[in-house]
Amino acid sequence: MLELYQKLYQKESCAYSRKVRTRMSELGLSWIAHSAEQGAESTEVLEKISGDQKIPFLVDAERGVMMPESDDIIEYLNEHYAWRGYEGVRTAQFEAVAIKLARL
Repeated sequence: MLELYQKLYQKESCAYSRKVRTRMSELGLSWIAHSAEQGAESTEVLEKISGDQKIPFLVDAERGVMMPESDDIIEYLNEHYAWRGYEGVRTAQFEAVAIKLARL
C-alpha cells in the first residue's frame, strides 16, 4: 500500500512552524518538512500551490487538503489524526497495564 505523507512548508526559525511540527510529531505522523527560506526551491513551489508564501502551510495528500495557519492546521490534525498518534498508543498501553494490575 502506498503511504501518502503530509508535507509541511515551514521555516525552522518560525515559532508557528515549530508549533505544527511539534504536534505532528506528538501524533506520530509521517511527514516531510520543506524549507520555505527565501530563495529556496520549496518557496517557489509553495507560492505556486498556495498563491503566496505564508507559512506554515500543510499539504495532506491522503485527504486532498491544503491549508495555512498554524492553529487551523493543528485543529485539522487533531480532528483527523489524533486517534492514530502517540496519545492513543499511550492510552491503550495504560489501559492494558491497568487491566493486568486489576487481575493481581
